[in-house]
Amino acid sequence: MGLLFYKCLILFTSCTLGVSQSQEILSNIVTLNHGGQIQGHLLKSQKQNVYYAFQEIPYATPPVGNFRFKEATEPVPWQGVKKTTKNTKICIQFPKNDPRETEDCLYLNVYTPQKPGSTQKLLPVYVFVHGGFLLKNDGTFELFGPQFLMDYGIVVVTLNYRLGPFGFISTEDDVLPGNLGIKDQILALQWIQKNIKLFGGDPKKVTLGGHSSGGSCVGHIILNKQSKGLFRSVIQESGSPLNSKMFMKHPRYFAFQLGQLINNNIDAKNSSQELLKVLLDASTEDIKKNSGLPIPENMRNAVGNQGNTVWNPVEEHSRNGVIKGLMHENFKNGIFNKVPMLIGVNSEEQLKFDLEELKTKTKYFDENAAYLINGNLNITEENKLPAGTKLKKIYTNTTFEEDFPAFIRFVSDASYTTGVYRQAELQSKYVDVFMYQFSYDGILGGINSSIPGVGHTEELNYLFQNKFNKNIDSFPTSDLKVQETILTLWTNFIKYLNPLPQNGAKWPKVTPNLLSYQNIKDTLQVATNPKVYKDIKKIYEEYAEEIQYTY
Repeated sequence: MGLLFYKCLILFTSCTLGVSQSQEILSNIVTLNHGGQIQGHLLKSQKQNVYYAFQEIPYATPPVGNFRFKEATEPVPWQGVKKTTKNTKICIQFPKNDPRETEDCLYLNVYTPQKPGSTQKLLPVYVFVHGGFLLKNDGTFELFGPQFLMDYGIVVVTLNYRLGPFGFISTEDDVLPGNLGIKDQILALQWIQKNIKLFGGDPKKVTLGGHSSGGSCVGHIILNKQSKGLFRSVIQESGSPLNSKMFMKHPRYFAFQLGQLINNNIDAKNSSQELLKVLLDASTEDIKKNSGLPIPENMRNAVGNQGNTVWNPVEEHSRNGVIKGLMHENFKNGIFNKVPMLIGVNSEEQLKFDLEELKTKTKYFDENAAYLINGNLNITEENKLPAGTKLKKIYTNTTFEEDFPAFIRFVSDASYTTGVYRQAELQSKYVDVFMYQFSYDGILGGINSSIPGVGHTEELNYLFQNKFNKNIDSFPTSDLKVQETILTLWTNFIKYLNPLPQNGAKWPKVTPNLLSYQNIKDTLQVATNPKVYKDIKKIYEEYAEEIQYTY
């Protein structure tokens, strides 16, 4: 009798105190399909509903030692029960330092409102790929907490993938074919297909989503025919494989530049195998500290001196490559996985970044309008200056130095929106495409600027919990109302493949002849022809070549 009373007292106390990270209550054990066992814990959602969290589940064998720069493989079963209740490992970051960084970083997190092993109806699944220029960030609970989404009847999966040269170095051959970070993501999707039922998720109702460079990766996975069946729909936020800065045409050059900095006996005359040996023998720190390479003018992949990056997706020529052919042309010709898509941007993406630093670059662009042309745009040298001159006139009748807001608008479009709009336009010929622009400039977004607009990443604070919005109830009621709208729209799409399933006419689909979109403010407003895309497209049609990789 005394023992029964004691058990009841424990149960009553747990319910009274609630569930928190500091007061950990373990969930039941899950036996994964490859043989390993894990145990998560119980947490509470934004609305105080209990959900089950499994953090840092291995989805791959650690890519360390001789497995560095190789495609990851399925994890080997482990003995005993692995406690998956916190995130302790993230992939190597560039250039920032974090004590959690390690090459042994291929882990994912599963959050579910449904008790694992129950016989309830399976729930739709949202798999989210983080952004960060393919150089930084992670999929941890601290950065992408699921508390808000857990109240909407879906399972959420976040993940780490290899970054920088560890994820995207390439010698353009079978030695270092490239795109390891994307291949990590595909392996995670395969793991989800095999295991998500164990967490109450429906493997037939997986939506693959990503933000910024993560959205670019999602777009590349759409284009990878080998990924067919791993997801039924996609969400791309502020990112596309047609964003010029997210593709590298000259990866071999940069691979050998890195090798030479690590070992000056290596140069482009050496073989890929010799370079690989140098890279395998190098320390993690040597690779990290030498990875910030200068980019020659003829190899830039963004506009002028703004936004160029080295460690990016590349075209592969091997039979099993994940990126084959020209992305723009594949979208144009319907050579992709034909699934419904929700895609969009924030109203002024560039506001996220250092505006004082950006201001120092206006003179550079004013002096030569050819620098306004993306490095990856297929355009002849003689056409760059007239095309850039016309492009500049879309934004200002004076100089960027005098009209800095115009320069912000230009960089926002060149870096983010133009590629997103083009992808939506091309795909709409073949699949349902719902497009949005997030224009609600709330405190919850986290960017305070004297220049109007909503910057890069602001919508993420409405979808995921992090340090900034941990005390969500302290934000204005108007912000919380918009948050509820966004969460409803996103999860409606994940569940029903339509953000407004009750009345689809309220969100018209994109067509090849009309870019319709939902402008998300404090209310929803249907609009057409976003920003200055039509004017940019007209200039490209006049001066650029018809065949393109990006846009």
